[in-house]
Amino acid sequence: MVTRKLLKYLGIVVLIGLLIGGAYIGYTIYKGRMEIKKLKKIIANLKEEKELLRVLVEDTVMNHYDIKVTFIDMDGKPSGGFKRYTLPGDKIYVEAIILQFTYPLVERGKRSIAFPVKIYSSSMEPDKGLPIVPLDERGMPLCYKESDSLNIKLKEYAPIFKKLWFFANNPDKIPERWGIKRIYGQAVFTKMKKGKYYRVIVKSSGDMAVEPADVWWE
Repeated sequence: MVTRKLLKYLGIVVLIGLLIGGAYIGYTIYKGRMEIKKLKKIIANLKEEKELLRVLVEDTVMNHYDIKVTFIDMDGKPSGGFKRYTLPGDKIYVEAIILQFTYPLVERGKRSIAFPVKIYSSSMEPDKGLPIVPLDERGMPLCYKESDSLNIKLKEYAPIFKKLWFFANNPDKIPERWGIKRIYGQAVFTKMKKGKYYRVIVKSSGDMAVEPADVWWE
């Protein structure tokens, strides 16, 4: 009798243990899947990029390059029309000021911001570069107008834009609520060819790049 009761008790204990173990394993698997999903989302956010402008080399005359620059807004559409430049040399540089956000914000989908400021060639001094970004009546770059796609609010970014280099040299003065990790300048270039299109992009991480592009708005 005692043996039967003992076996029954042991059976109940084993069953409870199996149920608890099964629940724990199920929770562990669920938690692991959620972590994988979260990591995939973070990686996807880090891979996101924003196109700043597109460059077309229209003509070349005696090593001078006639280029057309079209500006792209936050929704990936042409904004502010275009500008034309004539530059000596085939290596064209685009210089921008980068606002890099803290990693928690980037992980949640906040992209780094780049303000293109000048364009120049390998035959020019960077300080003699030509201004590249048209501003609206409020002094904000047209490529970063208020947009639902990034939830940029003018009242938030206008004071940043007005004091970019002050904050770049005094990062401790950047209000914590802005979530900006650092502000710095960066220039990218490539050797361009007549008749080719090139796109200038900024990644969520803050890195810029220039690469050949297809024509999609003409």
